[in-house]
Amino acid sequence: MKTSKTSPPREPQTLTRSHYHRGVTGSNLGRTKDVNRRVVLEAIRTYGPLERAEIVTRTNLAVQTVSNIVNDLIDEGLIQKGPAKPGRLGPPARPLEIRPDGAYSIGLSLDQRSVLGCITNLGGRTLASEEVPITGLSGPDAERLICALIGRLQSAPGDVSSPIMGVGMAVSGPFGVQSYLMDGPTSAPSWLSNAVIDNISRKIGLPIELANDSTASTIGQRIYGIAKDAGSFAHFFVGYGAAVGYFLDDRIYSGADGNAGEIGHTMLMPGGHSCFCGNQGCLEQYLSLYSARHQLGADVFSETGLMQFCESIRDPDRKTQIWLNDAAEAFRRAVHMIEQMVDPDRIIVGGYMPRPVLTAILHAAEPLYPSIRQRGGSGDPRVILGETGRSAGVVSAAALPLYSNMNPSLDIVLRK
Repeated sequence: MKTSKTSPPREPQTLTRSHYHRGVTGSNLGRTKDVNRRVVLEAIRTYGPLERAEIVTRTNLAVQTVSNIVNDLIDEGLIQKGPAKPGRLGPPARPLEIRPDGAYSIGLSLDQRSVLGCITNLGGRTLASEEVPITGLSGPDAERLICALIGRLQSAPGDVSSPIMGVGMAVSGPFGVQSYLMDGPTSAPSWLSNAVIDNISRKIGLPIELANDSTASTIGQRIYGIAKDAGSFAHFFVGYGAAVGYFLDDRIYSGADGNAGEIGHTMLMPGGHSCFCGNQGCLEQYLSLYSARHQLGADVFSETGLMQFCESIRDPDRKTQIWLNDAAEAFRRAVHMIEQMVDPDRIIVGGYMPRPVLTAILHAAEPLYPSIRQRGGSGDPRVILGETGRSAGVVSAAALPLYSNMNPSLDIVLRK
C-alpha cells in the first residue's frame, strides 16, 4: 500500500492544542476550490448515493462545478457510480457513492496500559486491529513499538494503490495542563509528548491527528455512527475517566487548547468522594471505569473482569446498588448542565464503559431533570445510547484523518 501523494506529512497536532473548525457551505469562488471538493464529498458521504442533480441541490454549487469535482473524485478513486436506478425513461441513472476502498485510515487508542490500533477503509470497515501493552515503557521504547504497530497495520490491506490518509490518535485529556491532572490515573501516558508524536509522524511518513477520547468519539459518531446527519449534538464519553465532545452548528468544538468538555473533574456532587485532584465530588469519581475499580474493586482491565462487572450490575448487592444510584445521579446532573450550557439536539452516550452498565445507568437516571431541551409532546429522547467499547473508540480515532481530509471547513483547508 502506498501513502497519499495528495496529503504529504505535515506538522502533527500536539498535546497542547487540537484544531477542528467550523464547516462552511459551498461557494463558486475559485479560491475555495478545495472547500467545494470537500462539500461534494461530505454530501455524498452523508446523503448518498446521490445523482449529480441531487448534489447540485444539496450543495448549492453550479452544475459545471459539481460535474468537474465529481469527475476528479471518480478519477482519484474516492467515489464511484452505484447500481443503476430502474424505472426511469432514458438511460438509467447511476447515483454516486463513496468508494469504500478508495482510501484508508489508521486509528490508535492509547491509555496507560496499552495501545489499540486498527486500519479502516472509507466505509468504516475495520480491516485489521491489534493491541500491544505499553505498561512501564519509556518514551523511546513506546515510540518504537507504536511505529512497528503502524507498519503492520499499513500492510494489512495488501498490495493496493489506494492511499492512507493519515493516523488518528485518541488519548485521555486534558492537553497542556501543567498540574495534577497530567499525572493522574485517568490521564494520558506520561511519556507521550510533542517530540514523541513528531518522531512517529516523521518515521512513518504520515500526518498524525491528535484528539482527546471524547472529541475523537464525537467525530466517529458523526462519520460512522448514529449522528451521521446531526447538526448539533454532544457525545458523553464514559471511559476510565469522563468527558464530553461537542459537535455544534455542523462543526466540532474543541476549545482553545483542545480541552473543551473535560468535565471529569467538575464538582457535581459537592462534599462527595475525595478526588486525586484535591477536590471533592468530581464527576469521574462516580461515573467512570476508574470509579468502578476504586469504589467496587471491579477488574476493568480484562474481558473476564468486565463481564463479571456487568453481571454484578444485573443483580446488584447493596454496595453495587449504591454505586449505580450515585452514578445515575451524577449523570443526571451532568446532562442538565450540558443541556443548559450548549443546547444540543441530543446527547449520545458511549465510551469504554460496557453497554449493559451504561444501559442500567441511563435507566436509573430517569426521569432526567427538567431543562431547556425538554420539549412537551415532541417524543424525541434527550439521551440515546451510541457505540460502546474500545473497538468503537479506535475506529473513531481512525475517523480523525478522514474528518481532516473531507470536512468542508475553510479553516482546515487554510492550515494545510
